[in-house]
Amino acid sequence: MTSVVISGMTGDSYFRYACQLPFSAGLPSSADRRYKQLQRQFLLTGNKGNIIIGEAVGRLFDIDRAESCYVKFFDLLQSGWSADRIASELDQRFDHVVFVTANAIRPHMGADHRKVAEIVERMKTNLIVLGIGMQQPLAHSHRAVDPDTLRLLHLFNEKAQVFGVRGAETEDWLHRTKIDWAWALGCPSLYPSTFTGLPPRIHSPTSSVTCLFLAHPSRQNLGHDERIGPSYSGDGRACSSRPGLAEPLGQHGLRKL
Repeated sequence: MTSVVISGMTGDSYFRYACQLPFSAGLPSSADRRYKQLQRQFLLTGNKGNIIIGEAVGRLFDIDRAESCYVKFFDLLQSGWSADRIASELDQRFDHVVFVTANAIRPHMGADHRKVAEIVERMKTNLIVLGIGMQQPLAHSHRAVDPDTLRLLHLFNEKAQVFGVRGAETEDWLHRTKIDWAWALGCPSLYPSTFTGLPPRIHSPTSSVTCLFLAHPSRQNLGHDERIGPSYSGDGRACSSRPGLAEPLGQHGLRKL
């Protein structure tokens, strides 16, 4: 079966074991419901929305789970690993790298994005990008973000089999800046089923390009203006959210509800 590594956002709400003993793992939250304990747990588990997104992506794929994992690129870099070493390990160990994030398209993110770009540029393994979006509306110019952010987006555009973004506004901004492989697929936490296959990249924008469900089943009938991405057609296809278009975005490996 396929092995996958997920980076960007992890779905792990466990505490980290402070002593970092090899082969150890942190513990889950306590069953203690006193306010003081709940407050401590809340602060230690970080961004709650990110945890939901990261865990959702971890559930999406029909893969070899014993050979798949979450990895934080920044932790590896801080521990002394080079971008070359990280890329080499990813190539050797995994069939796909899934990079998931949320509001990363915004100014002043260049330093972080430069580090990720150095890894992505060196990777040879398959890449899937999910969930990336704008923090706020941006001017329709590549100068609206840092050069290293733009570099990372161009790498995603060039290398990703699936380049999924959060909504139509993000897709429109990317297309206007000549990053045209991006598709508005919505937040991964809304995908109600799994990948049952991981297709090769298809270079024609009118061909089937993903194996995702692209809308929450309770929101099938929302119109384009709702900006939640493509709608579910009811026959196993996901249709484009753009006005006047109804071509399937993908059926390879798609599992019906």
